[in-house]
Amino acid sequence: MLDDCSRAIAEAERLDELTDLRSRAEAIRTWAKSANQSLEVQNRAATLRLMAERKAGKLLSQLRLRGGDRKSNGHDDRLKLSDLGITQNQSKRWQREATVSDRQFADYVRAASVLGAEITAAGLLRVAAGGKGKKAKARRGKAAKPPRDIQAGAPGDAIVDDPAGADEVTQDAINHVQMLQQILHPYASGKSGSLSNTQRRAVLYFLSEALSALRQSSLRRAE
Repeated sequence: MLDDCSRAIAEAERLDELTDLRSRAEAIRTWAKSANQSLEVQNRAATLRLMAERKAGKLLSQLRLRGGDRKSNGHDDRLKLSDLGITQNQSKRWQREATVSDRQFADYVRAASVLGAEITAAGLLRVAAGGKGKKAKARRGKAAKPPRDIQAGAPGDAIVDDPAGADEVTQDAINHVQMLQQILHPYASGKSGSLSNTQRRAVLYFLSEALSALRQSSLRRAE
């Protein structure tokens, strides 16, 4: 069912198709959770639901619906969100989810897998909020300020901004460092006395990935 749903989302081009597939993925996730299926199965269904929502969000942003409707083809009839089976809250949320880049989305899914965390729309929206803040800083032309002490910042906040023109390898390193910050911040600030076994494995994983990305970036610059 998950494989069929994944293929259908990739091929879907209409909002009604995507909303149906979104509901199907959510139904699978709900069943998997009630049947005590593994978190991996639940998260795969949740990922498909978010993929359908993100794709629907991109289509909705192209429609440029205002106040829930707009004139269609110059006629008096109006195209409404309700006609599409979508609420205004869903429309807003899905469009926000769609602002997350494909790379950031893949990083979020991978991080949740490594940490053994549940994939949710709220978690993805935190990524969207972080990206929006970084873009605003870039537009203002302000450099990111370093933390004043070891306790500065908050989980999910970036300790470095995405540098203008950063290549993909450098961006990977930045993403891995940001994930490390999220894991280690409670421990470094004294809010948590120790790291769980899962968090320790995640720290080793993201350290290894960050170092690998930095080495690749260094080699590219040397060339």
